[in-house]
Order: sequence, then structure tokens, then C-alpha cells
Amino acid sequence: MNKVKEANIRVQSNHKYSRKLKYKHLQNIEKANAIREWLNEKGFFVPDTLKSFKARQIDILTDKETGEYQDYENLFRAYYDLMRPLQAVLAEFTLKGTRSYQLIMSQFSRNKIDSIFNYKKSKSARRTWIEFLKDNPELIHDYYPMHLTLTVPHKGGKWRNKEFFSRELIKEFNLMRKEKAFKSFVYGGVYNVETTKSKSGNGNHTHLHALVFQRKKHSKAHVSDWIKSEWSRRTGASEYLIHYQNLFVHRKDEKGRWIVESIPAKSYTETDANGLEQQVTVYPERNLKKRFELSLTEKWYRDLSDTEKVEQMSIGILETIKYHFKEEAFLDEQGNYDVDFINEILNEGKGLRFYSKFGAFYGVKELNINNIAKQDEPEQTEVQGDNEDFNMDVNRTLTNTFNPITKEKANLNL
Repeated sequence: MNKVKEANIRVQSNHKYSRKLKYKHLQNIEKANAIREWLNEKGFFVPDTLKSFKARQIDILTDKETGEYQDYENLFRAYYDLMRPLQAVLAEFTLKGTRSYQLIMSQFSRNKIDSIFNYKKSKSARRTWIEFLKDNPELIHDYYPMHLTLTVPHKGGKWRNKEFFSRELIKEFNLMRKEKAFKSFVYGGVYNVETTKSKSGNGNHTHLHALVFQRKKHSKAHVSDWIKSEWSRRTGASEYLIHYQNLFVHRKDEKGRWIVESIPAKSYTETDANGLEQQVTVYPERNLKKRFELSLTEKWYRDLSDTEKVEQMSIGILETIKYHFKEEAFLDEQGNYDVDFINEILNEGKGLRFYSKFGAFYGVKELNINNIAKQDEPEQTEVQGDNEDFNMDVNRTLTNTFNPITKEKANLNL
């Protein structure tokens, strides 16, 4: 790659990231305004700052008539996290009246419903695994990298009487993977819980994705059958809602267009509380990008070089690690923020690991994503209180920044 092309890619990537950051910040402000309005309607006084709230927290959250302490502390704290101004350090470049900027670093909170944090955590996890796979290419030769998706029945938007059931979902998965058979099948992996809006009208769709490295001494079909049977036994999920498949990628044709295919409608039969059977539509017939499986049984993949196989596997991993919350999951049927559900997420999800390694990868430090700042991207600080230090080591970002006007490596110092 020549220097001008590299510079253009870096500059445009920085601009794109800056726009994404601004968009996610505006989503945070919209959520915060909805939370404040909801709290006001409930009769709560909302101080202007977190510090003021902390000083009056007990008084604000104690019901004046019953004396009962109301469990909205996490909601108040989320409001202040989301309302925090978007602070950033920009590098300004000027030449003959032309002015341009590059983002150097910015702040975000680590709140579970922070749109910036969700975005950055997903990107960081993906990149961490891609880099790890490139450093350990033997993994794709010694094991079958598989994508596991586990869902539970949630008619009316609830499972086990909860709208937000991530804790129960993770508990069942952890119990399943402690089974002797699972340990025999699986070398290690990572799970990631995602909540989206259900396409079948059954409220929110909370499910678990896992990147699994399966031992080759077992057949994929045998492992798939065991997982489907065991998960169904534990959760009551139909086997139609359980997927264990090869990693896949999407490909373009010779004209640069995505290759698509028609996917038939999918439904299954379930029995309601009265013993009556009914058809449940998972999704209607639709056209989607065609999935090309990353398997040695597929000629296109088999013909790739070892380096190309690792590159394609890296792309395939992107599908297994998702956002924890799609923004649509916070909305009700009318498209307004569902603050009751947001409050349930904050309370039920407190201290819960939505992303975690397991098996042989559990203690691997190279796979930690605590440091969300990654190379070739503006540095990020993670904010958790009132007066965190905004300054940090940004030498890596400074040395990777290009002048957007001259396309030369920038010589920056803070």
C-alpha cells in the first residue's frame, strides 16, 4: 500500500469514526431526555448533576407516603452518564486557508445502555479476537471454529416471568457448558449476549451468541444434536431456535454486488398453556446476503492459502460477536424509549458479564478487552465517576495520525 493511499484510508476512517461517535452521542442524549421525562412524570426531582443527586439520594428515592426506598438509583446514574458532554481532543490542521481536523481521543462512560460504549466494546472484542487468531493460526487447523446461537421461548416478551432475562440465560448456558459432554466437545470459546427487537412481535429478543472451538474428534452433527437436545431440555426452547453452524462470510460478484439468496419462511409449532397447538412464525420469506461457509467441505474455501483462510475466518468471527443492545431494543411498539424496560436492564444486569471467555481461553490475557482503545483508532477514556482524569497516554494515536490536507504523517505533541 503506497503512502498516499494509506493516508487517505486513515483520514477517512477517522472522519467516519467521528461521525459515528457524534451519532451515538445524540442517541445517548435522546435516551437521557426520555429517562428524565419519565422520572418527572413519576414525581421525582432530578438534580442537574450527579454530585447533587448523591447528596440528596436517600431523600429523592424515599417515598414520602410509605417511607419505602424506591429502586431507581441505577436509572438516575444512567441519566447522568448519558448526559455527560462529549469531550474530545482534536488535532487542527491548516494550510492556505484550508482547515481540517482529526480526532485524537474522547471520553465515554461504561454504562450498559451507553450507545458509544456498546459500539466500542463490540469493535474491541472483534478486533481482539481477530488479532489473536492471526497470532495463533493453528486454532483453525486443530479445531472447528463454530457459531452457536441459543434462544429461549419468550411469548409476550417474557421468559420465566421476566422481560429482561439475560442473567437466567447466562446461568443456563454456564450450567450446560459444565456438563461432561460439553467439556469433551469444546476446547474453549467466548459468549456474548445480545438484545434486539423481536421480528415476530414477541417483545425483545434476548439471545446468546458464542464463538466455539470444537474438538475435531467429534462430528459437528453429533455436537449439534447434543446441544439442541440439552438446551431444549433446560429451557423449553424449540430446536428450531438453536443454531450450531460453521462460521460464514458474505461475498460479492464480479460487479461488486452482494450475492443474495431467497430464504424460505421459518415457523414451528408450540403448545400453549391450554394444551392447544399453534404455529409460531420465526421469520417470513425474505432475500438475504448469501452465506458462504468457512469449511473445508466448501471448494472456494478449501482452495484458499493458509493466510487467506485466516483472513476469512477473521471476517467470520465478526458475526459471532455482537452489540449487547441494538438501539431498537430500548424502544416500545410506538417507537418511544421504554424506560420501564431500561430500568429493568439496569437493575437485572448489574454486575452481570454480558461477554465472557470460557474453557481454555478463560485466563488468556491477550483476549482481555478492558482496554477498549485499540491501535489505528482515536484513544478512548472510560468514565465512571465525577472527576476522572481526562489525560492519558496517547502517543500511539499521535504517531498514527495523518495530516488530512497534505496526507503526510503528522508531527503532534500534547
